Amino acid sequence: KPYLEKRNTIIQNIPGFWVTAFLNHPQLSALIDEKDEDTLSYMTNLEVADLKNKPGYRIKFYFGENPYFQNEIITKEFHIGSLGRLVSASTPIRWWRGLDPAGRNRVGGRMGRSFFSWFTDHSTPSTDRIAQIIKEDLWPNPLQ
Repeated sequence: KPYLEKRNTIIQNIPGFWVTAFLNHPQLSALIDEKDEDTLSYMTNLEVADLKNKPGYRIKFYFGENPYFQNEIITKEFHIGSLGRLVSASTPIRWWRGLDPAGRNRVGGRMGRSFFSWFTDHSTPSTDRIAQIIKEDLWPNPLQ
């Protein structure tokens, strides 16, 4: 834990660290378009932590002031629900008017899927590949 705190302090002073880490990851970079890249450039920190009161974990994305949305922190959480299955929940993103990627123009004749759509996709949390990559790969070793 002290190691991660020290690492986070150092990382927060490196402009564009997290957007670069996402773009350098082969599986995550495939999900990020130019608009996502610009949005992620305002990301100042990433934190993955186990939940204290129940089995599961939380992924927190920290953002500086930006022209895309109002949130300073966007969270996606995974935990065992009442039926014994993994469920997810996330912070609603408060997009500035007209900037929600769900309303973006068609790209190449099909609706462009944004990385930020992941925050509202709770369909299959037990096989959420993005969450697994962030938790098991990017968070412990962002410099790969």
